[in-house]
Amino acid sequence: MSDIKVKPTTVQVNLSSCCVVPQELTTFAQKHDIQVLTHNDPAEIVDEEVVSTITSRLGLSGVQCQVEWVARHRTIQQCFGLIQDKGYTLALACDG
Repeated sequence: MSDIKVKPTTVQVNLSSCCVVPQELTTFAQKHDIQVLTHNDPAEIVDEEVVSTITSRLGLSGVQCQVEWVARHRTIQQCFGLIQDKGYTLALACDG
């Protein structure tokens, strides 16, 4: 974790993907003072329409793309608990 500028303070695990947080993740979180939280967001956060809109804006119309992974992020103002920014980062795998 020495290359990062802002250390994460929390990591979230979807309850539908596991009922027990993996021991490796728990150990890592404890070692680096990261809080492990659970959530029950829907499995499909980004649907085909969103992927189509993204690929169109990137000039990839007609190219088949699938979501490889999605990460949800929030920036919270620590003293006040206000959400300053939130969004998703995703990786697409495209054919062609």
